[in-house]
Amino acid sequence: MSILQDFITQFSALKYQNPLAQSIIATRTLLSRHFALDSADLATFDKLLAQLDSPLKVAVIGQFSSGKSTFLNALLGEKILPSGIIPLTSKVCEIGYGENLHLEIFYKDGTHTFAPLELLEQADPAINAQISHYKLFAPVPLLQEITFLDTPGFNSQNQEDTDISNAILREVDGIIWVSLIDNVGKNSEREILYNHIRHYRAKSLCVLNQKDRLKNTTELEVSLKYAKEAFSGIFEEIIAISAKNALRAKCESHGDEAERLYEDSAISEVFEFIRTHLMPQKTQNKAHKTLYTLRGLLLKYYRRLHIPHIYLTRLEGVLESYGVLDPTQIQALITQSQQLFGLLDSRLLTLTQQIFSELKRTKMTFSKTRKNAFGLTNTQMYEKEVYTLPLDSLLNTLQRQDNPLTSEWHKLFLAIKQFGVEFMREIPSFSKSLQTWEEQLLQTHPRGTPLFLPYVLSLPVHLQEWLLQSHTIAFAFESAIGRLETSLHRHTHELAQLLEKTCKNAIKLVCLELDSKIAKGLQAYQKNSDTFPLYEPSMENIRDMLNTAIGFEYYQERLFLHNNIAKAFVREIESTFKSVCDKHLEILRGLKAHNIQILTDIKHHIQDLKHNTRVM
Repeated sequence: MSILQDFITQFSALKYQNPLAQSIIATRTLLSRHFALDSADLATFDKLLAQLDSPLKVAVIGQFSSGKSTFLNALLGEKILPSGIIPLTSKVCEIGYGENLHLEIFYKDGTHTFAPLELLEQADPAINAQISHYKLFAPVPLLQEITFLDTPGFNSQNQEDTDISNAILREVDGIIWVSLIDNVGKNSEREILYNHIRHYRAKSLCVLNQKDRLKNTTELEVSLKYAKEAFSGIFEEIIAISAKNALRAKCESHGDEAERLYEDSAISEVFEFIRTHLMPQKTQNKAHKTLYTLRGLLLKYYRRLHIPHIYLTRLEGVLESYGVLDPTQIQALITQSQQLFGLLDSRLLTLTQQIFSELKRTKMTFSKTRKNAFGLTNTQMYEKEVYTLPLDSLLNTLQRQDNPLTSEWHKLFLAIKQFGVEFMREIPSFSKSLQTWEEQLLQTHPRGTPLFLPYVLSLPVHLQEWLLQSHTIAFAFESAIGRLETSLHRHTHELAQLLEKTCKNAIKLVCLELDSKIAKGLQAYQKNSDTFPLYEPSMENIRDMLNTAIGFEYYQERLFLHNNIAKAFVREIESTFKSVCDKHLEILRGLKAHNIQILTDIKHHIQDLKHNTRVM
């Protein structure tokens, strides 16, 4: 028939030459550049590409004995489908193009086989229960453009049939409901249409079959009017046809008779609905659905990267704050250093007092020769108290281990060695901070569980490598703290050991010097008391001698003044932490910059797809 051939030609000309293919490929390329795509997502891309040029899918549905098989044969222009296919099989039959006429059976266990077409009329109920669906292939040109789905319909006795039909209605591009024109509008039919078809009005056509049974045009108009009232709001269009006459025109008649039967059948109105309504709608719906799916995939991977990106920012903040010491703790450390100096000063004062207390005042007799007015020499004898120092006894006392002062000195040495230990213990462990960060990021797929590696592999490659090695940040800080503790231990022990050694020598040196000064002063006084007074040491003299012998100013500088050991140690800690932080912050910021570039690319691509949607 020329009308059918014209329809096929027009349909082919309007075939969707889809620029969406470029969008699909560009989206897949963008995501594949940075992510290892899920197998399901790769399958989605393949499916989208395959569906771009897929035939229009039209479901033909109706109640039993509505003439669906004849209607489908009329559309195909050949007697291909046996009468009674639906009542016998109650299975979906997909009718598509094939080089040869054949039937393929798909079973519920996933297997499939080929069978003669007659099986549709002879299906055994036991075997039929194992079948999932049929595919019928026929060498009909129309099927290159349209795939028909002959559905089991809505059966209140079989919920599986109803569920399958509903699933098909959601997916197909068009729906054709076939009803008998002289039996239209029954309550059972209206209930089915209201519950299942009305949701898809925009793509639904109602075909009132067997109009050839009506007597005249008046009956036809009455039937159409009644159907439109009964099915109001359910179908986009309602038309009356004669599938029998359309099939007769194609298979049994010739010449003018065939033309008359075909025109009277009104089957061309079905093709016109498909061409002018379903085809453009399919094109638009396919475009929107494809772009919607692509945006969904992009957003999926955007979130997959955006969430770790947020946590990288948080980790960046943790690193930045970790290198900054608590001012209260710093002041406590400085105070501790100054207290050590106070203890040293106190010990020296006590030592000064003890040495001074050991000085003895002893009366000694001295002679003094004078000349009188007559030039005669006169020697006078007199007594005077002088300081003496029991050197051996004092040294013995000061060096004895049971001397309380010796014990106090040892406490000072130990306190210097322990300086900063508590401070280092109070520095929070970065391992705990990193563990807390990881728990927040990984949540349901923590490190060490079966879900960890799949999660890591779902991230971009640069984040995969970093996350697998992220625990090394804690190792870097632990190593840095270990070096700081070693450095502190070395400096404090060296200082304590130097003070201990200096202190022992200084005590002996001061005692000897004090004894020497007393002796020399006495000797000089005995020679010439008018010129050389006796040496009478004061506590201040002794303390000055101790300060010099010990190197008091050195310890004052190390423990008390501006550049004391506490401030120097704080600078060392801050410098060490800053070095470690800066190294890892540089890595983090590089990761973030890479992330931002990927996220920006995805956002721009989403915007492009939105623009394409508006254009379409």
